[in-house]
Amino acid sequence: MSKKPDYKMLLWGIYYIFYLIGFFYIESIPVGDNFHLLSSRVDDFFPFCEYFVIPYFMWFLYFPAVWIYLALFEKKTFIPFTVMLFTGMTLFIFVSLIYPNYISLRVEFDKDKNLFTKLCGLLQNIDTPTNVFPSIHVFNSMVAHIGIRRSELGKNIYIRIGSFVIMSLICIATLFMKQHSFVDFLGGAGLTLILYIPIYIIYPYIKKKHA
Repeated sequence: MSKKPDYKMLLWGIYYIFYLIGFFYIESIPVGDNFHLLSSRVDDFFPFCEYFVIPYFMWFLYFPAVWIYLALFEKKTFIPFTVMLFTGMTLFIFVSLIYPNYISLRVEFDKDKNLFTKLCGLLQNIDTPTNVFPSIHVFNSMVAHIGIRRSELGKNIYIRIGSFVIMSLICIATLFMKQHSFVDFLGGAGLTLILYIPIYIIYPYIKKKHA
């Protein structure tokens, strides 16, 4: 028997309005002497590869799809998942204000070479190389996978594996696309771990202990 969607949970999406206001504000700040250049020697191990533009753009489907599904059909999973997500995204805005940062990893390429390079050119036009730490692409993808793992839907092993593969490809794509430094990648992964512990381990333990 299929579940009846709970549309009230979609109201949580109002948060994205405030997030986008903050995001576009920090993106409007020009790079100055107070901006910190982020780089790592590990970045050299990831050559630019235009084919990774596909999993990079996949984020725009994967992350919203997981959020909407959990909002409509799995309230119990949706609430901690969204608390973790919104907390991390808000922290990203604050980090960008306190520690403005940028990367200089982008390489020259023939944007008319093929469809993939054309998409890469489009991506670079709409996504600036500023305010990249921690990587929201990495953070949101990992949190989305956690949401799937802890959902009823995630009990299906094929869905779990598929979600893991998509998450992994998206995260790796940030490096091959030169949209993020390995430092940003670690920042996104680290933020996921930092928030996972209190939300999914400590709070449930305390709640169970006092039940």
